[in-house]
Amino acid sequence: MSKHRHSHEHKNEHECGQCHPCSKLKPLPLALAGGFLCALGTLSLGWSAALSQWGTGMVQTLASVYLGFQPTLAGGLYGAAWGFLDGFFSGLIFAFLYNAFLCCCLCKKSCSKEGCNTKHHH
Repeated sequence: MSKHRHSHEHKNEHECGQCHPCSKLKPLPLALAGGFLCALGTLSLGWSAALSQWGTGMVQTLASVYLGFQPTLAGGLYGAAWGFLDGFFSGLIFAFLYNAFLCCCLCKKSCSKEGCNTKHHH
């Protein structure tokens, strides 16, 4: 028998079999994806409002929190920057909360500092 343990053979006190480390979300990739999608959506909205007047009401609503966002080509770039920040931090917070609740909800055990991470001892 090999001296190395496989992750499925090692169970710590916080692991129930459902909380596999691969089930966790990676915060940075999710944050980048969220930022990119929000930036693209906001840019598209700003530029469509600038070119065709479609979505001007939504642009005005978002402009109340996205400073510089307006239905112009340059305003669309400001909106994209704000949209990226909004989506980035929303994705980051979502991933951290998801990972925090993953163990609690699936394992029905209290969360601890270690969570449901499997410690690999080689």
